[in-house]
Amino acid sequence: MVIILPDHGTRYLAKIYNDAWMKDHGFLELRDFATARDIIHTKNGSDHLLTIDRNMKVGDAVRTLTKEGISQIPVTDGENIVGSLIDSKVLSQLIENPEIKDHPVSEVMGQAFKFVALDSTLDVLSSLIDKENKALLVRDERNQVHIITQADLLMAMTG
Repeated sequence: MVIILPDHGTRYLAKIYNDAWMKDHGFLELRDFATARDIIHTKNGSDHLLTIDRNMKVGDAVRTLTKEGISQIPVTDGENIVGSLIDSKVLSQLIENPEIKDHPVSEVMGQAFKFVALDSTLDVLSSLIDKENKALLVRDERNQVHIITQADLLMAMTG
């Protein structure tokens, strides 16, 4: 014979049904997760995504990175994003062959950054940024493209 006695939880009202108690004991997150939308709305600067053309010379592209104080940039062919340029990868290629500074970016560019949904949370965004994929792209409500970098994620997590 089996007897089932349902537990209705009244003994736990002050604990598991209390969000403050759950947070204090590490069962709930203390912060809300920001989304890609939150990150692009809080970024300073213009809504314009800085890109370089695939036919630009590598030396000129490096000067653009340096002038803008950025470490990665999307590469375009007309209106289409076709690749990316990351300073550390270009540096290693320049060390191997200094002559590539006069070659087009298309010869040294990496894969295009991944696009993510506007409502992607910080945990999703941080899982997609790694050694191979240094940044993410997102389209806003007006269909403009924005970039989200590791620095943006750090600011969102600590801000």
